[in-house]
Amino acid sequence: MEEKLFAVQTTYIPIPGKGPELRALLEERMNASAAHGAQNGLVQSQLFGPDGTAFVGVQLFTDLAAYEGFVKKRNADPAYQAWVPKRTQVISAAPTQELVESIITPDPSTRSRDKLARVVTHVPILGKGPELRSVLEEHAKARQAQGFRASLWSQLFGPNGQAFGLRIGYPSLAAYEEDVAGRQSDPAYAEYLKKMYPLQSTAGRAKLFEVVARTS
Repeated sequence: MEEKLFAVQTTYIPIPGKGPELRALLEERMNASAAHGAQNGLVQSQLFGPDGTAFVGVQLFTDLAAYEGFVKKRNADPAYQAWVPKRTQVISAAPTQELVESIITPDPSTRSRDKLARVVTHVPILGKGPELRSVLEEHAKARQAQGFRASLWSQLFGPNGQAFGLRIGYPSLAAYEEDVAGRQSDPAYAEYLKKMYPLQSTAGRAKLFEVVARTS
């Protein structure tokens, strides 16, 4: 049975020149999150994507009650209250948050293999959500069968409305480049794209991240 998880993904855009300071602050809070009830977490630095330089903090929870408890403990923590003004001084806008629910998750024992992650957001045409989800599930399972750390998430709250996120983890840029080359000549991947086109309101939006820190 697939493990059900919820993830809160928070995106931070640094003021120009403040990226290293923001990264250090996010790593500091990530390590404190476990004490407040987050199952595990990571900090990702965006290498390529429409937001330019950005960091995404990801925190995992077994259910929404666990997230609610986490928020209460975090907000009551004097260290967190002191941390927020420091963060505010190095970001260019208020952070944006998304709440997503897992559909397919990879083997948790292989988390440390992910050094990079390609995340593609897919927004369905109105009424085509179930069909799009079915195609994405089939594709994610096929990628796992090929040995990739693939996961699929459904967005519950966020800027995209109903959306699905497909994440593939890689140990290096070379591994990512090799995968891209292999997909270009793979008939199964071409068939997957053909199925996707009539179900999406726009082309999938891809971002490439470097995992810069994670909890154990």
